[in-house]
Amino acid sequence: MKKKSYIIISICCLIAFGIGVYIYFQEYLLLKNETLILEYGETTSLKLEDLLELKDINKERKEDILAHTIINTDFENEEAKDYPAVGEYNVSLTYFREQKKMKIKVEDTIKPKIIKPQHIQVLAEETLDEKTLLSYFKVQDLAPSKVTFDFSQYNHQKSGLQNIQVIAIDQNGNETKEDYTIETLSKPDLSRYKVETVIEKDKTGNISNVKIKMTEKKVVLDVKIYSHHSVGASRGCDPVALYQAMKYKGYCQNIGLRAFIDDMPRSNSNPYKGFAGNPNGPDDPDVLEAIFPSSMVPWAKKYGRVEDFSGHSVDDIIEEIRKGNPVMVYTTYNFKLPKWKNWTFGRMYSNLHCLTISGFDIETQQIRYTDAGGNRESSWVSFAKFKKSYDYKKFAIVVK
Repeated sequence: MKKKSYIIISICCLIAFGIGVYIYFQEYLLLKNETLILEYGETTSLKLEDLLELKDINKERKEDILAHTIINTDFENEEAKDYPAVGEYNVSLTYFREQKKMKIKVEDTIKPKIIKPQHIQVLAEETLDEKTLLSYFKVQDLAPSKVTFDFSQYNHQKSGLQNIQVIAIDQNGNETKEDYTIETLSKPDLSRYKVETVIEKDKTGNISNVKIKMTEKKVVLDVKIYSHHSVGASRGCDPVALYQAMKYKGYCQNIGLRAFIDDMPRSNSNPYKGFAGNPNGPDDPDVLEAIFPSSMVPWAKKYGRVEDFSGHSVDDIIEEIRKGNPVMVYTTYNFKLPKWKNWTFGRMYSNLHCLTISGFDIETQQIRYTDAGGNRESSWVSFAKFKKSYDYKKFAIVVK
């Protein structure tokens, strides 16, 4: 009997020992991957749920593993970034006596993205400045990148569309190559033209277009002078200044100056409704002998293409001259200070005079004007002096 009991006890001890050994050596830390691969720029928090296979472990054991497993690693984010640098990192997981090791590899496999302008213009006969060209391009990449160019197919002596190659490479060896077309313009006569590079940007601040703007430094329109005094209209500088501009554009071929003046709308005392007073004189101190654009333009349209240009700047006037369109303007007489006066129609200076703007010179900063009541030749005045006089009212009419 004692022998049988001994055998039973021995068997129980062996079973208990076996269970103990099983429990001692059982693995609870089951890695999902021995090596975790991340793309450069990805973030990870090293959560145990992401590293261990826990779906086949009972709830109690799972909670114990999550509570007592210790993570040791050299894994860390780059300075001022929320993701790690490219490289290999070690991770050690310890759950009581059990320990597992794994690696994290951060790889950069994404090529740089080149952000380029839609269009670039340059001048022929000038070598492409690589430093300037670099400023037009950007690279979108998490790693530091460098842009270079291949000009082997580009001929700076030739005008037209030509290709260069843009090459972007990041510090991890990823490379992008793209062909890019540049428009090469024939170089103008620099003594006649001012050349500027105009850079346009999109809403995000990236360069969208690089254009070459070539503007004539000096333009003179051969506007013929017609004297209002020659037809007895001593107060008629307004209609004659417009007549000069219209004749230059080829209008009013079948109407003489006197008939043109006589045909304009009239008003007793309101230049906004027609010519106030008598264009032939004598001077009436209570009436401003003039006609303003609001009443002149609708009438003049029957003779040609005219537009009320009031409110536009001196630069806008210059641009119209550049297009070959003379502009009639309202200024003070001889560009003097205005003599303001209150009239029945409102406030206006009494020393009003009208001129035909017929040219400009960018280098000398002068405006050319043709005066129907002055010299028999057109004259020049500085931009600053003209602007000051014109800006008092900014009344103008353009003939196209």
